[in-house]
Amino acid sequence: MTTEVKWTMQGTLLQGCNCDYGCPCNFNARPTKGDCEGTWSGYIDHGSYGSVDLAGLNFTIIADWPAAIHEGNGECQILIDERANPQQREGLLTILQGEAGPPWSILKNTFSTCYEPQFVHYETKLDGANSSVKAGEFFHLEMESIKNPVSGAEAFPSLVLPQGLLYKESTRASCKTYRASGKINYEYTGTDAAFSPFSWGSQ
Repeated sequence: MTTEVKWTMQGTLLQGCNCDYGCPCNFNARPTKGDCEGTWSGYIDHGSYGSVDLAGLNFTIIADWPAAIHEGNGECQILIDERANPQQREGLLTILQGEAGPPWSILKNTFSTCYEPQFVHYETKLDGANSSVKAGEFFHLEMESIKNPVSGAEAFPSLVLPQGLLYKESTRASCKTYRASGKINYEYTGTDAAFSPFSWGSQ
């Protein structure tokens, strides 16, 4: 059931997945390897859930789908910044579990299994293509710029998605380290990564 509480969140989203650079899922195509192992980790610059301030907190959604996202049967693990107080935890979980409207109310319909949320220590560095995030022992993403295979020159391709669900614009990078541990496990290097501004809120 959708909550009536007014909420808003703006910040930076770091993403890793097992697809090739750019991720064909962004264009309604099949995942590169046939399945989707994607994670989104966000830092909230400004945000509130009702009267509860959410600014300065981190969150992560680790996900794994056996095929394309829209075909469902996925599993997810939510991680929340351990610094969040009980009211902040409740607000963030309501949003991320899809009980407060889009975007997560849409994605939650693709999950058949969601594991118990974990509250963990975060180490987050926001530095464009060199951004990184470590969420306890559950998730580690370290990004680096995409390199031209001939010249070695750095590339910073951008992706614009006017109808995007989680973000409208992103800059793509490469996963130097991309690892999920716990109930969901995977590890990759050299796959798609992205950093983007996000802005979500109640309708």
